[in-house]
Amino acid sequence: MTKILVLGGTRYVGSSLCTLLRQEDPQRDVRTLSRNETPDYHHSHFVCDRKDQSRLYEVFETFRPEIVIDMVNFAKDDSEGLVLAHQYGLLSQTYHYITVSSFFVYNYFEHAEFKERWIDLPLPSVEMDGYTRRKIEMEHVLSNSPLRDISTVFRFPFIFSSDDYSGRFQKLCQLAISSKNPDTFPAHRFSMVSRSAAAMALSEAAAREPLGIVDFADRGCASIPELCDAIARIEKPGESSDDISVPYAVEHDICITTEKMETAENLAVAIEREARDYFSSV
Repeated sequence: MTKILVLGGTRYVGSSLCTLLRQEDPQRDVRTLSRNETPDYHHSHFVCDRKDQSRLYEVFETFRPEIVIDMVNFAKDDSEGLVLAHQYGLLSQTYHYITVSSFFVYNYFEHAEFKERWIDLPLPSVEMDGYTRRKIEMEHVLSNSPLRDISTVFRFPFIFSSDDYSGRFQKLCQLAISSKNPDTFPAHRFSMVSRSAAAMALSEAAAREPLGIVDFADRGCASIPELCDAIARIEKPGESSDDISVPYAVEHDICITTEKMETAENLAVAIEREARDYFSSV
């Protein structure tokens, strides 16, 4: 019986992931950890703030996970806490650590050079958005620690679904049927991954040896005009709204693919499915 601990596994991708992990192998002991109670799986859930290091260490010592899937490693201090736990022997049973980074790292490091590779260079001396800086720093800490050899780090692109908790995909759908001219939107092409595909990738990784850095996305990439055009073909125009802003933004083309896993879905198919689900719910 494999013992899996999902940090932050009660919302969005983490929730889908936990469902998959339990369905694929009922013998797995899948536990979750977050700040909130979970009535559905209260018997297998630890209520703990990820930032409360002493409490987190208690959970590690009590449960002794073999696989840790960390949905909430957002900064270097999160990685540093795990490195310390490893040094203290609290992760002595853990043979695979899986976490989530972002393809935004390729805004600052050349994709051709660092595709599915650890970044071994210092941060560039340019102004960076805080989210990406923290993700790069998080990766750096793992890369320079014993955890590197047991880690899989997914540099996911934009994650979307019909019930996207950020509201970005819903906004994209409304933008597509608005009176705005898609040709005026930014034309950079970028990757995306559906919520279900992201969860499946994480679940597959849990059954494999550590993979290092993984650039996982749905097959294909698209620009905002292309996405709007695809969505507009399945839904009639709605009321004009001039206050809808572009919900996804990249500084240049970022189209990622992985050499380490099978890609679950075609982007165009996933976009159409999620858009249909969204419009049927409003």
